[in-house]
Order: sequence, then structure tokens, then C-alpha cells
Amino acid sequence: MPRRTEPAEQRPAAGLLQKGVAYEHVYFVFLDASGHSTVVRSNARDRAAEAFNLFEGRVRERFERVGNSRRCNYVDSWGWQGDGGLFIVWDEDESKSNATAIETAQAIVELDVPHLRDEFPGMGLRGELHVRVSVHRGALTYLGDDLRGSIHSPDLNFAAHLEKACPADCVAISRDVYDAAASENRDRFRAVGHFEGREILVCAPAATEQAKRLWIDVHGVGTPNRIAALSQRPSQAEKAEFLRVASESVIDLGTALRTCANYLVTTERPRPYRDAVTELLERGIRYRCFVLRGNDSDPPVNPIDPSEDLGTKVTEALSKLERYKKTLAGSVADRFEVYSTPHYPGFASLALDLHADSGSILYSPYLPTPPQSGEALERGDMPHYFVTPSAGDLFLLVAQQTLAFTEADGVERIL
Repeated sequence: MPRRTEPAEQRPAAGLLQKGVAYEHVYFVFLDASGHSTVVRSNARDRAAEAFNLFEGRVRERFERVGNSRRCNYVDSWGWQGDGGLFIVWDEDESKSNATAIETAQAIVELDVPHLRDEFPGMGLRGELHVRVSVHRGALTYLGDDLRGSIHSPDLNFAAHLEKACPADCVAISRDVYDAAASENRDRFRAVGHFEGREILVCAPAATEQAKRLWIDVHGVGTPNRIAALSQRPSQAEKAEFLRVASESVIDLGTALRTCANYLVTTERPRPYRDAVTELLERGIRYRCFVLRGNDSDPPVNPIDPSEDLGTKVTEALSKLERYKKTLAGSVADRFEVYSTPHYPGFASLALDLHADSGSILYSPYLPTPPQSGEALERGDMPHYFVTPSAGDLFLLVAQQTLAFTEADGVERIL
């Protein structure tokens, strides 16, 4: 039963929620057309709008039909934004609201969206239409029709996040929803893992046994960290934009640093990287470069690929770094520091503000030349990864590795 947070008033008519009342076991159903962008790109604006008007109409019809058949007290849309929205389902008898939410979600994924996909070609509509649906239950205090968008509920927020995490053409539900469901509505859900501290179950209509695989395809295994992965080195302009957010210091760790050196002495215009470095130095920020050196009179060696002529590369890069430094004056020049290290890092790291909460790192592990291939992968063509403190232990690991190489025995300042 709902509990009141204001003095009791006359009970509302069936099908309405009462302002100021806290309701338990409310069902939050979020859905989103995950193929929205392909439909928008593939059709004129008015035609794309027609496609999503059809989608919205089928969704609303399905909620109404199932809600009526289950005699559920409250089923209503709480906001629709082009390609998806939120529906609230509630009844004093939770078995009704649970069945309404689950059966509606499954019917949308299994029947309504596939039928729309089949109808699109005959209507001259192009693009792929898919859908993600999440269902979670929790508490809600109703503030009134005009304040639906101002209601704050941890359970509602979780349901919204779960929809974004759901694989396409699947229904994702929390363990709370599953435990409250009748046995016939549990059969096709499979436990797939945890999300934001809650156990999640997924129904994958195409093949129920693939629910776990679909979840892993989206979320990986274990507890993955948030990173941005790039298939190759960012452009000069992109790296320059990254540098400009530094507030304390920059570490540029690599082997020869040829790319950095070339950027700093380029005669081409524009020259975004050089300009960004100069601006940092003028703002009082240190820029520290680390290049590999050999032992005694021997040139530096790449232990993974000894055939690489690192000696020539390092010599040329140092000459260019020195040329750039000579264009600077006084304290600005002093803040451009070049070090040599006898230790081969095996990765490149462009790290900003590692001792601050806002630190960030762009790094790339060096991939070796495959046996018998004869072709070494250029470092610019190796995957690059962007990590911040939001990546948790992964950020700490990369930061610690970067600092360990820059602070190791044998590191010497040479410029």
C-alpha cells in the first residue's frame, strides 16, 4: 500500500497517482530505439520523423493493450523524446504491475519492432530499427503531473542507466524485478552479470542462450574500466587540444619522440602542436621529454626489435628538440626539459597533471613485429588509449608505470 507524506485526502480515481503520496514497487520501463541514427541518416527529415512516430504509436498501443488485459491500475508515459522514453507502471497488486511491465517490454522487442522493420521497406523507409528496454522497480513520491520531470528517485535513475547498458533488441531487468515475477515470466531471462551493484538478467529474443554473450559483447568481463580506445595515434591537432587542458605539468615518455620533435620544428602552417606546447610553457607549465639512450658508447636498442635503428632516430630527434628549445627565452626555455633514460619503456605515454585529481594519460603499448611477417607496425598505427581517474585502478597503474620510468635510476637531464 502507498504511504502518505501529507495529510490524507480523498482517494484518487483508478488510473491516477495522487500528489504527495509515496508509492512502493513502482515499475520504471525505459526504452530507446538504438537504430535511430541510421534511420535519420538514411531518410529525409520528415520521413525519419514518420518512422519514429510509428514506433512511438506501437509502443503506446502495446502498453495500453497489456495494461488493460492485466487490469493494471496505472500505466502512463512520463516523457517521450523522439526515439524513446519512460513509462510508469503501478498497481496495489504488484503481480499486475510486474506482469504488465515485463510482458509489454518483451512484446515490444519480439513483436512490434520486428514488424516495423518488415514494414519499413514497403513504406520507402530505410535504416535499421532496433530497441533496448530496461525494467526496474522501486519507490517514488509523486509530485504532480506538472513536476514529473523533477522527481528524484535512485531507482528511476538506475532504470535509465540500465537501458543505456542493455544490448540491442534485448530486455534487461534487475534481480528485484525477476524475483517478483511469476514463473512464466522468468523462463527466458538469464543472469548475465552486475551493473552499478545490482544483478542483471537479460532476455534475448533471438536466442535466449545468447543473453550472456550479448551482455559481454557490450560490457566485457569482470569489472571493466572507462577508457577511450583509438585505433591509431590521434592527429596533431587532436593531441594539441589534449595538451591545452594541462594545468601543472606534461610528461612525454617514449623511445625517440620523433613525432613530438617533428611537430615542434615543422615549417608547415598551421602548427597546432608546437603552438600548444609553447602556450603551456608560457603559462608556467613544465614539459618533460624522455628519450632512450644507449649504454656507454653503444647506441640505444629496442629489445623487442633489435633491428630498429634507434640510435639514428634518437640523434635526429634530439637535434630537433634542441632547435625548438633555442627558440624559447629565459624561464620559458627552462621549463622545456629533455631527459635520457637507459630503460626501454615498451610504451608511449603523454601524461598531464599526474599529481592532480584531474590527471589524464594518452598511452600506447608498443606491439612487436609478428614472427616471419617482416613488417613492423608503425607506432602511429598502434592502438592508443585515453584514461582518466574515472578508470580507477587502470589509471593508477598507467600513471605509476609512467612515473616509474621517468624517476628511475640512470635518468639524466640532457637539455
